[in-house]
This record gives sequence, C-alpha cells and structure tokens, in this order.
Amino acid sequence: MLAFEVPLPGDDWKPVPGGESVLTLTHARRAAGISINVTCERDRHVPLNVLSRHLFFGFKEKEVLLQELRSLNGVPALKTVLRGRLNSQELQLNSYVIGRGDCVYDLVYFANPADYAEGEAAFEQMVAGLRFRD
Repeated sequence: MLAFEVPLPGDDWKPVPGGESVLTLTHARRAAGISINVTCERDRHVPLNVLSRHLFFGFKEKEVLLQELRSLNGVPALKTVLRGRLNSQELQLNSYVIGRGDCVYDLVYFANPADYAEGEAAFEQMVAGLRFRD
C-alpha cells in the first residue's frame, strides 16, 4: 500500500487514466504534465543522484540546470531541473527523487520549455504538500 498524499494542482490539470504511473496529469492548455511514480523493494544503498539519473534515460543533449538536496517533510530529496531532447522533442523537467523506507518516489513536472515557467509554481506547491501517512 502506498501511504502518501499530495494536493492536486488545480482545475487546469486533468488526470490521465491508465498507465504505469501512480498519478499522471496533463495541463488543459499547455504542453505540460506531471507524473508520480513509486517503486518499492529497492536496494536502500543506491544514492539519490544515481536514482535521479534513471529518470533521464533516453534523453539527448541533456543539460542539468539545477541539482540540490532538499528536505520534504523531513525526508531527503534530490531536486533536479534539466533540459533535453526526448524523441526529437525539447523538454524541460523539474524532478524530485525521494528515498523513503524501501521505496523510491519520483515526482516529475515536464513541459515544452516555452510553457515550463507557467506550470512550475503549481508543481512546486504540489510537492510542498506531499505528506507520508505512515
């Protein structure tokens, strides 16, 4: 059982049914989305920066714009902002990788660079509202 909750970012963000993510949202008017993935039963000794790299497999021309450790609800998290190309499409991403217990939580905001700034604050508010329930 996944024991966490996050506030949804607003009416402009719509859930995408199905898929492998715990939650996927797309923006109604912008080329942007948010994805939350959780993987459990992992090796506890893998550093957050290594776990973060897995999010960017397949990206070309990657440029890390920011990478820093944060604390979310008292749990260490690695924030990474990256720009790159995936399948010939330019994207900018804001991600948080959190290791808690034997689970890894990946929270990712992705957008066309032209739309990125418009949705970043909503994503950051969502991340700030993350609460673990156990």
